[in-house]
Amino acid sequence: MTPSRVEGGAVRAELWPVVPHEEMQQLVNLDYDQNMAIVACAGPEHENLIGMARYDVDPKNNLADVAFVVRDEWQGKGVGTLLMRRMAEIARARGIAGFEADVLLTNKAMMRVLEVSSR
Repeated sequence: MTPSRVEGGAVRAELWPVVPHEEMQQLVNLDYDQNMAIVACAGPEHENLIGMARYDVDPKNNLADVAFVVRDEWQGKGVGTLLMRRMAEIARARGIAGFEADVLLTNKAMMRVLEVSSR
């Protein structure tokens, strides 16, 4: 999945800075306690990555900052909702107090996912 294929307020690939190797390693190496990432796949052999969610826990308040990305052609089909539900299950099992997220006000679909998931 390339960032340039997502819309609705996601950062475009051409705007991404070059990330130093050490910082990239922190993003991809998870400890499954203070951070977690999951993916959604489709296709007969689950070969197509269609979405991803990640959270990082702030130890000061035990809240996790959560972020999502879903491919354009899969938006509006429940992928974000499924990712959010699974992330909530994982977080509850690990004793995380709740989630925080930065969402553009124009990203109505993500606002709905978070609103529905908070009930």
